[in-house]
Amino acid sequence: MIRCFILVGAFTLFSSIQAQEKDQHLWAMPEVGIQIGAQEPSLDFRLQVGIQRKNWIFGAGVGADLYRFSSSPVYAQVRKLFKFRGTTPFLLASAGYNFKNSNDTVPTWFGSRVYERRGGYYGELGGGFIFRVFKKERLSLSVAKNIKQVKESYDMDFWLGPGQTRSARSTNLYTMHRVVIRLGWKF
Repeated sequence: MIRCFILVGAFTLFSSIQAQEKDQHLWAMPEVGIQIGAQEPSLDFRLQVGIQRKNWIFGAGVGADLYRFSSSPVYAQVRKLFKFRGTTPFLLASAGYNFKNSNDTVPTWFGSRVYERRGGYYGELGGGFIFRVFKKERLSLSVAKNIKQVKESYDMDFWLGPGQTRSARSTNLYTMHRVVIRLGWKF
């Protein structure tokens, strides 16, 4: 998690150096959202920073994804802005890595089983609107199709008779597709 904040901080520093031209400026946007998929709905928190140049926004972000397996995605994001009657519609695309490092121990007939979970791909495509508040573009509402991967491994014990057992390693790759609705505030 500390690496994520270092990455976002380094990107912010790099962006501030590059944003010396008049047609560029820095932005930051905290967002909160709800994720809806095959599992029960859950929350999503993120912090994005970047640089806006004309009608394009380039940025990076870090988040807390609480859907099924809690994880921390780190991603790069591109947004294309369109001006339309006081609102700013946009399209967005994000891609990155979903960090998930945890072990869960579950009791079984033969003792316990340890599930090791690791991260995987993280990405989204979507769109939304940025509304004007106090004469500045501030309030963001977006809807996106979100994909997150988590790899799970564990050892299974098989009983082959009295005093005989055998172990086998099982690996599952979960790819979770969700629809995310987010509300954010642009600085």
